[in-house]
Amino acid sequence: ALEAAVREALAAGIRTPEDAAAVILAGADGTGSTSGVLTAADPARTLEAMVRAVRQAWDQKHPLES
Repeated sequence: ALEAAVREALAAGIRTPEDAAAVILAGADGTGSTSGVLTAADPARTLEAMVRAVRQAWDQKHPLES
């Protein structure tokens, strides 16, 4: 379990919107996705999809903070 007083972030291995969402749902406060975005066939579309996925996961994990 993650300690509430410690901010958690994970950036390694995040290549898809599903990866980014899974990290947030696992309890991280943030995630990076640089290589996943920069190596995508359509980086802009991939970035938008990752932002949406993280927002949806955050709202699911923290419903009162949204």
